[in-house]
Amino acid sequence: ALAGTTPADITELKVSGTLRGDDFTYIRENLTALETLDLSYTDMTIFPDRALQFDTPNTTITEVILPEGLTTIQEAAFANCSALKKLNVPSTVTTLGRWILENTQVASFTIPDGVTKIPASCFYGSAIVSVDIPSSVQTIGNWAFQDTKLSEVVIPSSVTSIGTWAFGSENGTPTLQSVIIEADIDEIPECCFYLQRNLTSLSLPGGIVSIGADVFNQCKIASLTLPASLEVIGARAFSNNGITELTIPDQVREIGESAFAYNDIATIDLPASIESVMANAFHWESSALATVICRATTVPEMPTEYTDDLGTHTYPPFIRMKKDNVVLKVPAESLDAYQTAWGQYFKEVVAIE
Repeated sequence: ALAGTTPADITELKVSGTLRGDDFTYIRENLTALETLDLSYTDMTIFPDRALQFDTPNTTITEVILPEGLTTIQEAAFANCSALKKLNVPSTVTTLGRWILENTQVASFTIPDGVTKIPASCFYGSAIVSVDIPSSVQTIGNWAFQDTKLSEVVIPSSVTSIGTWAFGSENGTPTLQSVIIEADIDEIPECCFYLQRNLTSLSLPGGIVSIGADVFNQCKIASLTLPASLEVIGARAFSNNGITELTIPDQVREIGESAFAYNDIATIDLPASIESVMANAFHWESSALATVICRATTVPEMPTEYTDDLGTHTYPPFIRMKKDNVVLKVPAESLDAYQTAWGQYFKEVVAIE
């Protein structure tokens, strides 16, 4: 079809009919100046796996026009099209692949209403700054939005599962500022918003039972309202935030290692439901810390040993706490038990008034 032309000089190409895999190979290898690829007149229903993925970044393609009737965008479809800014998403698309926009400049992506699953790594490493997750979506996979440029996200109530690292930031620049979770889930998995250092606004739904390890580690959340349904708070879940006031819900049973470490909390109030508090849970050295209240009639366990990727660690109870400044308040009927178990770590142990 291109006989008599110089493929390396073509900057715009409009194609009709049927495209095969070797057609995309030809485009990648020969149309080295291509800027706009218009596929709107083709009959394709599936944009093939890695069709426009380049081993080294392609710096010429800025726009791809996809046809209505397309149902599937497969894995790494546009990966490494580093100049790509414009990409229409046909309303007929129901299936998305992994890494579809990795290392592109596409800033906005409209997920069609027929999509029910955002797969693992779907938008990983992309430049999207805005995305609308429709109410048709039920699952969000591991790393689905990791290292994107989103500033805010609303996770709709239709979502019943969110994967680990789904919105985390590890290799990119953290940009997320606001998160509203309306999803019908009982767990936020580990590292879900890890290292999103600009995240200040957070809204959690009722029904959450467990917040996993490192979920909001090193975010900048100052005001925190935890759902009444919460039972387990994982290791480092809210470490290194800006929390100064904290209400721990009445059903919380476990608080993990360093869960609230490096926050300046003046009063720690542990509910009657508490059964286990890791020794480093609050880091205990806040300059403002003056009172620890524990409402459980049975002294909670305080495991001092935990294991992570770096090995096994052991901490003494109430590590680094400035005991001369802190009073422990406990139920009157348990005063002697607390005095025996924890008394040496506090200025005094008194009954809750």
